[in-house]
Amino acid sequence: MSWKILVVEDEKLMLEMAQTTLEVAGHRVVTCDSGTDAVRVFQDTKPDVVILDWMLPGKDGLEILQELVALANTPVIMASAKTEVEDVERALDLGADDYIKKPYGGKELIRTITAVMNVPERSDNTIVEIGPLTIDVSAYEVTRGNKQILLTPLEFNLLLTIAEDPKHTFTREELLKKVWLHKNLNEEGDFKGKIDTRLVNVHIQRLRSKIEENPDEPQIVTTVRGRGYKAGAY
Repeated sequence: MSWKILVVEDEKLMLEMAQTTLEVAGHRVVTCDSGTDAVRVFQDTKPDVVILDWMLPGKDGLEILQELVALANTPVIMASAKTEVEDVERALDLGADDYIKKPYGGKELIRTITAVMNVPERSDNTIVEIGPLTIDVSAYEVTRGNKQILLTPLEFNLLLTIAEDPKHTFTREELLKKVWLHKNLNEEGDFKGKIDTRLVNVHIQRLRSKIEENPDEPQIVTTVRGRGYKAGAY
């Protein structure tokens, strides 16, 4: 599948590598090397996904992230050389869909984008229900009654994964493998493990904020203390 990807990066070599890698993979690439222009370019080009550098001239990446989240439901992947867990957690809390640690390689970039944008392709009219929600897989729609609920591709895949196996309790490790595809706890040490765990928690919280009538008392995607998450009993 091909996507339009906006890469916001002020390091020339990193920007050129990302653009070449993505274009060779068949994607359309829009580039921006200034924090000042990032939001305008985003609005003008309407990309499917954004790769956003943290440290940019003119405007900080986190400030841009918050503006993008307020404007649209477009997935944003933060790129950062920061090594503190708290820094990456802050980006996730502000709305980033994933992160990629700089300097990154072409294969890692492709894997991260694929995980964020991954939606199962079905040729049949698969309908899955979870609580009061109906998931039309081929149409990529989630509805409650006659009301459509807008989810990012990753949120859609996360909900579908849990809905298709309603009796199973998914550990965070299982969800990382099934939904994020390339993620593997502790594959790069304790830093990676902590962030991956946080990644699952953040996306479960965001999903609940969109599908639950009361996100503080979830009924559709529930927590099994000490184990993980599962579909609620309806």
